[in-house]
Amino acid sequence: MNQATEEMLSQSAEDVLAALAFAFVMPGEEEPVCDKIAKVFIRFSGPFSGTLYVTVPCEIVPQLAQNMLGLEDGECTESMQHDALRELLNVICGNLLPRLAGPEPVFDLSTPDVSIEDCSVEQDQKDDPDVKVRLPLEEGWIEIALVTDRENA
Repeated sequence: MNQATEEMLSQSAEDVLAALAFAFVMPGEEEPVCDKIAKVFIRFSGPFSGTLYVTVPCEIVPQLAQNMLGLEDGECTESMQHDALRELLNVICGNLLPRLAGPEPVFDLSTPDVSIEDCSVEQDQKDDPDVKVRLPLEEGWIEIALVTDRENA
């Protein structure tokens, strides 16, 4: 993958964050340290196959979910927060794949999965990402990583 793929990944995430979660990339913002992260991933297959990952600090998940669902503080359950993360990833993936493959190809998407992990623990990388971007937000950050079946990508 190349710089153009990184730009498409970054732009897809920025567009979806702004439109869906009212969260905006703030270049130059310092990234706060977090205790726990939420990691969500979705698998896709079609002209090429792969997995798209989104990782965010757990501290910002309630605000992202509240923005997406139009709820006030305290109205958003953990289940709703996880559903919002799944939908955020689903839409980012749906925006990214046509940018990578064009408007005609059809992809099958899995149901996104969410896990909560410690920030301090080094994550096992079963898949080496082709492209990974970390975008600073007004509060926190979001990291998006794309892993493809390199033979067909």
